[in-house]
Amino acid sequence: MDTDQAQSSWKLNEPWPATLIAPRAGSDTPDLEAILVELATHFGEEVVVLELHGSPDDRHPWSVLIRIPGLDAPVLFACQQAQKMSEVPPRLTGAIADCRWVILIETLLDAESPLKDWLRLAEVVGRDPAVPALLDAITGRWFDREELEETIFDDSVPASEDLLWQVRVVSGSPNLEEGKAWLFTTGLLRCGLPELEMLEVPAQAVSDAARMLDVVASLILDEGPPPPEQPWQIGERIEIAMVPWREVVDTLDQDSLGSTVDREQLSQETPNPLTSIRAVICDSRQRGTYRKIWSWPIEATKSFASPNAAVRRSSHGVARSAALARKSWDQVVDAFKGGSEDLVVMVGVPVGIYPHGGREHGWIQLSEASTDGGVGRVLRDADTGLPEGGLVPFKASELDGWRLVRGGKVCGEMDLLDPVAFARGES
Repeated sequence: MDTDQAQSSWKLNEPWPATLIAPRAGSDTPDLEAILVELATHFGEEVVVLELHGSPDDRHPWSVLIRIPGLDAPVLFACQQAQKMSEVPPRLTGAIADCRWVILIETLLDAESPLKDWLRLAEVVGRDPAVPALLDAITGRWFDREELEETIFDDSVPASEDLLWQVRVVSGSPNLEEGKAWLFTTGLLRCGLPELEMLEVPAQAVSDAARMLDVVASLILDEGPPPPEQPWQIGERIEIAMVPWREVVDTLDQDSLGSTVDREQLSQETPNPLTSIRAVICDSRQRGTYRKIWSWPIEATKSFASPNAAVRRSSHGVARSAALARKSWDQVVDAFKGGSEDLVVMVGVPVGIYPHGGREHGWIQLSEASTDGGVGRVLRDADTGLPEGGLVPFKASELDGWRLVRGGKVCGEMDLLDPVAFARGES
């Protein structure tokens, strides 16, 4: 891959900030000095005030520019009177209504470590017990107190990369099961990356297309985007191309969404993120005989949707799934021992060692299991020599992932399902 070409083609004209908003329970005005002392105690290091801004009125009691330990860029830290917020999830409506004040925090993320910076930003305002929920102002995603503790602040498992972006779907039909849709990410610009899109996606393919956008987003976070228009493999027999949006919209059908006019009407922000640096995910090669056009990735999406699809994963994603798999292994053992007769349990473990010393990882079908590990049979010949059906002993600490398969349904370590209930056919 031509890294220099890719970086030049997808380089942003200006950095985009990350902004979090934390409603704060109670009617008393938050005390800035007390909050800064609490933060310094939590981080074990002084929080430096770089600039104190004037307060225009009682609705904006304070605003400062500070230096937070662990963040390179200065941070805007401000308090303002709460206003009515749109699109608050029903589960949070009551708690948010009781908050008279909100704390706003904003900074520029380091393009080399955006997730680490985002998590530190969330830590500044989200650990306060007076904050019932946290809003990512860029993606529009809310995190309630339980999600904050279990999803963001749980140090035993790496946080999910998709905290940094959200996939949105805009349909041209009032019936979401008909017509074509425009899919796009929100949040990657603040990571120094192009936002991703798919255009003219048939309704029946939207779910798979959205999952593919998640995969591509995680890969470009890990290794950067490929050069424009060049075939790029995101999995076995899954090849796409990333094309600047302006090169695609001119060939859209007249009734398809995603035109320049649509982008100007859909977003009122300045600058408009929908007309910034954006990459449309397309087939790896153009279609047409007389007029070559870029189309949505038809063949890649079909391969991606296959139950046997082998999809590339980011290094962070591999680490996260492994941590989740190991954390839930005891439940998998219970599921294996108490599941229905048609239950098949597969686990991802090292299956051999390459001559250069690296370990080959693969899927095996579980035949014995205990809380310490187990034994399974490899599902296909390993590159390092073990034949299909060969036995592989493993330790629980070596797990990469697990899959429970029953009646055509699959449950894995990333799913929010009870493995035991799934194995018994109860979910």
